[in-house]
Amino acid sequence: LGVSRRFWMKEYYSYRCVYCSRKMQRLEMDHITPLSKGGDHTASNIVPCCRSCNAKKGTGPVLKPVQPMLLL
Repeated sequence: LGVSRRFWMKEYYSYRCVYCSRKMQRLEMDHITPLSKGGDHTASNIVPCCRSCNAKKGTGPVLKPVQPMLLL
């Protein structure tokens, strides 16, 4: 995703990790379905999360159900 789309995605989620809900400026983009498992690099498959949650998830299933953005 481009820089402006990443900004809007973080804004959409109020700068909170989708898994633990901690509010922070520094968030990573997590693929809900990992690229290695057939996921795509689109806004409907990417959510912002903190580094800790992203490391826990790795290439496994999501840590809790999330609602991805459907439109950007």
